[in-house]
Amino acid sequence: MNNWKQGDVFLWSYNDKMLKKLNHGNNGGTTYWCEACIAIVQEDGRAIDTYWTSRSSNMHFTPCYAEENLELTYLGNLNDYEERKPYMRACYKDEDCLDISHANSFGDNFYIRKGAKQCNDKKRKIIQRSKLKLEKDIQYQLSQIKRYQELLDTKDYEEMQSLSFERDISLNDESWMDEELN
Repeated sequence: MNNWKQGDVFLWSYNDKMLKKLNHGNNGGTTYWCEACIAIVQEDGRAIDTYWTSRSSNMHFTPCYAEENLELTYLGNLNDYEERKPYMRACYKDEDCLDISHANSFGDNFYIRKGAKQCNDKKRKIIQRSKLKLEKDIQYQLSQIKRYQELLDTKDYEEMQSLSFERDISLNDESWMDEELN
């Protein structure tokens, strides 16, 4: 794809020829060091990796360099999207979403296609998933309560060398929770 426009977004990776040239696999894992492998085409026609917020330090490439050395996947053009909060993905089809977040990104880096309509089927699915997760969490909590009660009833804990316990439980001799103990 040589007809790049400002705002075009690509996932990129080195092609096999370039990986060999970079000694990939034998270079201490530095082939993609400090690179997000997400690039945005700038006004000057170069695509710049989004890893650093200061664009001067980022990997950048031209269409010619990309054609010879990279594998590109076109994701969309930022001019066709509006920046939104990532939680808005719950209301839109994935095909209308552009997420260019990565491990070093600051800000949301999440976009919704301009003019995209919210998807009620997706909203319903997200609500159903949330309900299912809570049901599974409750089932797990009930099984844990049963296990702890069995330990208390049988006093098996007296023979244990270590003890499993819930997160956020005080391990001190005294705790504010002690007032609620039977």
